[in-house]
Amino acid sequence: MSSRRRITIALVGLIVLVIVGWLVRQNTGGDSGAESAAASVATARHETGRNFSSSLIL
Repeated sequence: MSSRRRITIALVGLIVLVIVGWLVRQNTGGDSGAESAAASVATARHETGRNFSSSLIL
């Protein structure tokens, strides 16, 4: 099998995996981890009145 054909098959497989993953996420109503983390930080900041960004250690 030529390398060009392998690359084409790999790209098609990757596209199929992305589409299937997106459809599963849409049907299960799942949120991405970044969105839920941002929402929880915003909620905690609102409840306590603190700005947590100044206390982060990088």
